[in-house]
Amino acid sequence: MIERVNEIGKKRIVLSGLWTGVRIVGPALSVIDQGFEVFEEGVRSPLAL
Repeated sequence: MIERVNEIGKKRIVLSGLWTGVRIVGPALSVIDQGFEVFEEGVRSPLAL
């Protein structure tokens, strides 16, 4: 997948998912290490309310 992202030429990535504080940390650190700017959009579980 990262090859396709590099082909597009964008340097910003938006990551989204449930429990972003835990589940997105690994992928976010990986793409930051590769020189991308990362934005995250968290989706709150109704159970967390």
